[in-house]
Amino acid sequence: MLIAIEHEAEREHERKAPLAANTIHRMIGGMDRAAAISQIRAACNELASGITAMHPLLSALDDEPTKAEIIKALFELTRNVETVKKQVMRLEKRDDSALL
Repeated sequence: MLIAIEHEAEREHERKAPLAANTIHRMIGGMDRAAAISQIRAACNELASGITAMHPLLSALDDEPTKAEIIKALFELTRNVETVKKQVMRLEKRDDSALL
């Protein structure tokens, strides 16, 4: 019985997923580059804040190997967020230089 309920939940998610993707595409389809850059930058800032907020929580884990692995993962996340921010900044500068 439980397996049947789980399978039904998966099927429901699969039915809704394409609708969500279409809705998002319609919402951003008419977005201009400046607005997209602004939203990407805001999302990066939110991600960075969330990553930073995790650091003080690690001491409560009281397990050094786990903390070490999480710190490595948080570093990688931070590095990737910074890469996104750098690419957006480069694109923005390229757009600004084209206006001159």
